[in-house]
Amino acid sequence: MTSKAFLFTSPSCGPCKVMKPLIVEAAAEAGVSLEIVESDNTEMFAYWQVTSVPTLLLAQPIGFELKRLVGTKTKKDIEDFFKK
Repeated sequence: MTSKAFLFTSPSCGPCKVMKPLIVEAAAEAGVSLEIVESDNTEMFAYWQVTSVPTLLLAQPIGFELKRLVGTKTKKDIEDFFKK
């Protein structure tokens, strides 16, 4: 089963702007599908119970959360997140 990553972000979030390119790059290198979820998508924020941005979430297609990373993180933290 292939997992999918979601990056929950907001246009007004400074740390989100810094982390987004690092997350996009790390996901691509790991071969993980990444969906960017903006703060106006309240249904997704509610479904995954996201209350802070940036939040990086890895889930199975059936909607089961595997792991989550919240807040500003280092590039190594992000790369480690995508390791199987």
